Amino acid sequence: MKTFALSLCIFLGLFSIVSAQSFGVPDGSITLTSTPQFPEPGDTVTVFVRGNIVDVSRADITWRENGVITSRGIGDTSYSFTAGSLGSTHTVSVAVIAGQGGVDSETVTIRPSIVDLIWEADSQTPPFYEGKALRAPQSSARVQAFPHVVNEFGVRINPDTLVYTWKFNDKVMGAFSGYGESLFVSDVSPRENTIDVEVSTTNGTLLGRERITIPNTEPFFEVYRMTPLRGIIFESALKASVKTKADEYSLYAFPYFLATEGEGIEYSWELNGDSLDRNSLKHIVTLGKSEERGGAAKLSIEANHLSKAFQRVREQFSVIFE
Repeated sequence: MKTFALSLCIFLGLFSIVSAQSFGVPDGSITLTSTPQFPEPGDTVTVFVRGNIVDVSRADITWRENGVITSRGIGDTSYSFTAGSLGSTHTVSVAVIAGQGGVDSETVTIRPSIVDLIWEADSQTPPFYEGKALRAPQSSARVQAFPHVVNEFGVRINPDTLVYTWKFNDKVMGAFSGYGESLFVSDVSPRENTIDVEVSTTNGTLLGRERITIPNTEPFFEVYRMTPLRGIIFESALKASVKTKADEYSLYAFPYFLATEGEGIEYSWELNGDSLDRNSLKHIVTLGKSEERGGAAKLSIEANHLSKAFQRVREQFSVIFE
């Protein structure tokens, strides 16, 4: 009788172990991912649950946001919400009930963040120019990161205390990366460039990521009139041909977006097919009425960057003296 009781106890013990293994769901059987990984305020965020050893498409799934049940259903493998303002916190959890009654759960915390990237090329623009200095082939550019991130207490983190990892055309740039390194200067390249930055805390917690593409812009000339009283009239560029009743006409030609770095720029002018003295001219040429030329002056100007072969610009212009 004792032997039978002992055998029964052993059997029941084995049954309980088998039952736990059959009906339980091991930890790590599900995984949560979200897109976008680093949402900005107002973005639509979608959280997905993936089964590692559980068929979530047949499971009973319950979603909670900040502790409140927001969705439940069989095979309900995703949950979407709108990210709140900067400093808000969204704690999204999921509970998955497998076919045999086992339960596994996972939680992800999402805090909206913003990483602004502002860039400016090292290129020429005229005085008082209010536009952006654009990048021509073989020019470098400066990129400044402005992260707007908060910690778990809702306090904005000082950007100077963050760690920046910069990539240039998908290559990590270690010389520009590190603690407080929020400024990046791109390499000179003849093609458009892609700049990435990852912002993290000193303990390695990734807070945000941003990417921009800096296009190439072909340099070009704008031609302006120059008068003794008003100087260079930058507010109004001239068309390819102008007419004047004056006996003398001065022009100022400016090549936009040629690189500022390097050995400098060489200018050359031609008047009605004849070369002008390049040593005395750069941006400015003064024309006089010429009866033997029929009162028309056909100009061409060329600017070549002495250390950047891809940076060359040429313009033709006509002045008709009436």
